[in-house]
Amino acid sequence: MDGSPRIATTYEVLLFADMGTRLGIERRWLIAGSHASRRGATAQYEELNREFPHPRVKLLLVAAVHDAATGLFRDRVLESRGAAPLIQRKQMQRLGAGERAKLAAALGPPPAARSIRPPTPPPRRAGLGVGTWVLGLALLAGFGAAVLLR
Repeated sequence: MDGSPRIATTYEVLLFADMGTRLGIERRWLIAGSHASRRGATAQYEELNREFPHPRVKLLLVAAVHDAATGLFRDRVLESRGAAPLIQRKQMQRLGAGERAKLAAALGPPPAARSIRPPTPPPRRAGLGVGTWVLGLALLAGFGAAVLLR
């Protein structure tokens, strides 16, 4: 051992959201929390799954593992709801109360689940009724009689 303190793995809950704004779609990475244990991170991950059920929100439970060879941390995704792009930590912001409210307002309610309905039958064609056939035959008979009597 070289005497340097060992840096433990941390567990983080990350959010990636495609939010509609006045200027179009804004894609944002947010960090919801950092935990010393996976149990605490999993509890927060499940809470956020319930709070933000919208499909445009991707949630990730990540283990930030220290690489002794490089001295850097490497992200390892443990759980994910939805496919997210490469994690961008430089633009990442904390998910505080203000950011939570902005996110909820920008996303709006989640789209309603599609109800499966049986297909509707095609509209009934207005066919020729019996009265129309009788009238047509009477006119045809009258026209035939007029031609023959000429």
